[in-house]
Amino acid sequence: MPARVAREPVRVADPARLAVPATVVCSSIPSTVLAELATPGPPLHTELGEIADLTWVDVPTGHWPMLSRPRDLADAIVAAARQA
Repeated sequence: MPARVAREPVRVADPARLAVPATVVCSSIPSTVLAELATPGPPLHTELGEIADLTWVDVPTGHWPMLSRPRDLADAIVAAARQA
């Protein structure tokens, strides 16, 4: 990962981004829990609740699904790409 991505804020402003289909792959936190938390404002301050076409996928594992369940993660990514 480029260092600036990890240490500098990401600034987005174009409201059209909320119309782009997106997929959330949930590993450490189940999608039902994250969906409740992922509303504008506290506790997560996220825009996920504002995305028009959002798909939630659970890959129940820990923080590193690419190591513990790589096939399931790959399948989720491929399925998301096919929906796009």
